[in-house]
Amino acid sequence: MAIGHLEEEINDVKAYKNNMEHMLFTHVFEELKSNQAFLRQRSCWIYGQFGDYKFKDEGHIIKVINSIHENINDTILPVKLSAALSFEKFLTHKKAMEIVKPHLGTILKQYLELMNEIDNEELVSALEYLIDKFEDDIGPFAVELCTQLSAAYQRLAT
Repeated sequence: MAIGHLEEEINDVKAYKNNMEHMLFTHVFEELKSNQAFLRQRSCWIYGQFGDYKFKDEGHIIKVINSIHENINDTILPVKLSAALSFEKFLTHKKAMEIVKPHLGTILKQYLELMNEIDNEELVSALEYLIDKFEDDIGPFAVELCTQLSAAYQRLAT
């Protein structure tokens, strides 16, 4: 799992970079559905480290986005947090945007619920990025989003 820490170095070496998609799918993807919460959390984190990688197989992106989305609903807080933080990093992919768009309301709600459970600046940044990426589609959720964010601000300010 230390491979996530080497992301920058791997991207600098063409031979490693060209094999990352296969390595991720072969050795990390299955852990997104592991019975062990630690392995689910770490695999979400690793995929987050490589989220902006140029995947050649759209099927891989689809499977990863769906699995990470499932992990946002996990009962274990570190798994949910890692999934939410890695989820937004895949939004550089057009296919990921297509998958997320129909579920935007549910995903926003999941982020807001997670923000109620834990105060985390990276999570706020991830939500902000999600809102920026879907700025044209956020309208129907704006009132609820503003209400929830206002309540979170009041909770933190007092």
